[in-house]
Amino acid sequence: MLAPGTCASGPSLGPSWLYAIRKAGDEPGQLFLDRHPLRRLLTTGDTWGPIGIAVGEAAVWVLTCGICNLGPEPYAQHRMLLKIDPDTLQVLKRIPLDRETAYLAVGAGSVWLTAKKDGLVWQLEPTTGRVLRAIPLRKKDAFTCAITATPKAVWVTIGDANC
Repeated sequence: MLAPGTCASGPSLGPSWLYAIRKAGDEPGQLFLDRHPLRRLLTTGDTWGPIGIAVGEAAVWVLTCGICNLGPEPYAQHRMLLKIDPDTLQVLKRIPLDRETAYLAVGAGSVWLTAKKDGLVWQLEPTTGRVLRAIPLRKKDAFTCAITATPKAVWVTIGDANC
């Protein structure tokens, strides 16, 4: 078994699937895809790509699926939230999630998670990843379609039958 952060060919430098489109110099409109070709896959055991990304609280946050493509519970328990340094693309924190989570937002001083049929919005402390509270959506049998956050509020869209 490999140690966390390593792969068969050496230490993991960061996620190979995380790319930044950055400004090239001072010229307006000059953007390029910053691929970091030396980066290797994280050794998370994921069998599916990332399912969410958000930026805020001085980090890039990536919601990974783990092995959720293998079916429902218990596979959804392998999801993980990664806190990534936007400058170095190094993983700063891996936060295991013990629930099915599909939507991610960062703002209003917290990280926010929810799932399609969860009925709750989970507020996490961005430094530790500790759950601060679960906020019920109070709409029975509704589907959460999306979540986003501003510096002062969190916004959730809900569908009656599906999204």
